[in-house]
Amino acid sequence: ACRPFIVSLSHMVPRQELVPEKRMLMQPSLHRVCGSDPLERQIRKLMPDVHAFGHTHLNIDLTLDGIRYVQWPLGTPREQKAQTRVSSFGLMCIYDGSNGGETPQHWTHWGRHYEEFERDLSKVERPPYVTRIQESFAGAAKMARSTWAHEQSLQHAEGASSVGTSKILRRGPSVL
Repeated sequence: ACRPFIVSLSHMVPRQELVPEKRMLMQPSLHRVCGSDPLERQIRKLMPDVHAFGHTHLNIDLTLDGIRYVQWPLGTPREQKAQTRVSSFGLMCIYDGSNGGETPQHWTHWGRHYEEFERDLSKVERPPYVTRIQESFAGAAKMARSTWAHEQSLQHAEGASSVGTSKILRRGPSVL
């Protein structure tokens, strides 16, 4: 009897090896919510052909210990271009019964990186590109906070306050 093609799914990342090292991440605390020993034990017991997962929004298509792990967040075309060379964006086909079964592994930035380079957790210095991007984000966030505070002070001076995105004009005391 032919073994069926098995796909397992989870929202959470089952293994720390499926997330770049902390020093390479824009959000270094991401590792705190990635990797689950109980989930990985279930996956290894099942031994699926492919395990699809989510949570981190980082594209990866990588085989570890005989299991293909796939995360394919749709994101925006700009986000996808930064993480993969796949030319058609949208859903990823992992099995095509009319064309031989399992599709080939897709090129992803992090999948390729870890095929070529071993993880080195002894390195803690951030790569220059991470520092540059974080500094630009910090500048943009500071600008946004400053703009928001300025808008709030103008609204207060005009007698209005904001709740969410709605404006409520102050018209004196309420009468019940």
